[in-house]
Amino acid sequence: MVSFSLDANWFKTTKQMTVFGDRQAVVGKHYLEYEVGIYPSGGVHTYTSNGADAYDEGINCSIAEELSEADWTLDKWYHLAWTLNGNHEIVYVNGVNVGEFDKANSGTKPGTHTLDIGRRQGGSLQFTGAVDEVAIFNVALSEADVQISMNQGLARVLTAVSPSGKLTTTWGQIKQ
Repeated sequence: MVSFSLDANWFKTTKQMTVFGDRQAVVGKHYLEYEVGIYPSGGVHTYTSNGADAYDEGINCSIAEELSEADWTLDKWYHLAWTLNGNHEIVYVNGVNVGEFDKANSGTKPGTHTLDIGRRQGGSLQFTGAVDEVAIFNVALSEADVQISMNQGLARVLTAVSPSGKLTTTWGQIKQ
């Protein structure tokens, strides 16, 4: 079973796009591996490989109901996370589950495409705006982990143990 999380952590769009169905790729390794992006109308889309050199369109959800926004507000920062656990996908925006989807195929197929931030490989689906603090995990983050990442930063999710008060930090303070 393949599990991963893609935490695009923070993004803001600065322009409504008018090409490719108005999609903007945020992070991915081409739609034949995995990709998450947005539609200006408040939508999020995901793609994963189905293992047969084709793609599965995954979540195609809207932030309208969960966040009470009809579309992405220009120049406003949003937190975006996408988890895949076997065949179950979840998209979180600002720590809120905005969509879930059960894929017909489990996981995604690893490949040789480069990781692109702010565009699809080959230069299409250009993202207009900024993307900050991208992380990819080899496990599906829980909703609590997503909220920690959003509220306290990636360092809190990446650090399994708090170093405060431990032997090495205590020794470092004594030695000074």
